[in-house]
Amino acid sequence: MLAALAFLSLGAGGSVLPLPEAEAHGAFLLSEYAPEKPAVAVFKDPLCGYCVAAMPKLDQLSGYNVYLFWAPVFGQRSELSIDEIFRCANPVDKSVRDLVAARRMPGCARDIDGEALAVNRNMVDAYRINSVPAYYFQGRRVSLNELLLRQLEHPPVGGVAVDWDRYRGAGIRARPESHSIALLLTTSDAGRLQALDEQFLPQFVFTEADPGTRKSYDELRLLLGLDGRGDRSFLVSRDGRIHEL
Repeated sequence: MLAALAFLSLGAGGSVLPLPEAEAHGAFLLSEYAPEKPAVAVFKDPLCGYCVAAMPKLDQLSGYNVYLFWAPVFGQRSELSIDEIFRCANPVDKSVRDLVAARRMPGCARDIDGEALAVNRNMVDAYRINSVPAYYFQGRRVSLNELLLRQLEHPPVGGVAVDWDRYRGAGIRARPESHSIALLLTTSDAGRLQALDEQFLPQFVFTEADPGTRKSYDELRLLLGLDGRGDRSFLVSRDGRIHEL
């Protein structure tokens, strides 16, 4: 699955960013983990007005595994507020987020969860967070609007949220408008490439016979559950449906 293929990403200046994943960062997930969805790391300071105002929009990011971490950008006051959040059984529970959005502290009575707090601090330090809110898609900093629009750009394919940006280095077609998302052509259908390309105007083309796209071709067939369907080619239409050619 795409979301589970790599847990490291290169940040600015070549630094290595740890991508959040369910086993190590499950306490920070905002919803149930879905292995087919890409990871989004969100950093907010509970004292940041803009951060808390945008808190409800996190619920709209249904196409991702969203992990929320608390970053003490405003110094000691923020650190004390975050300590209070980690007195709760779940530091990113919706009840906690709703209270923070209302500019109130949760008031949980438990001891501070030092282990979870350390994991939170490690992620903040690794990403060198000095401004908030901050959103990272698979290790790349993006805006909240970009994340929301990305969900609309390409729907899930057969129920799988595909990170098409992963394939921009291979198989991309430079055209102002595409009529479909992708062609996946077997070696036996490689001779039909030009005709199928002109007919369907796909944004991506992956062929088994092309060394430049073979790895992506194999990965996508596995991801979409097509690897067991024999020597057949497929089209992914704009609505995310898979069609056998």
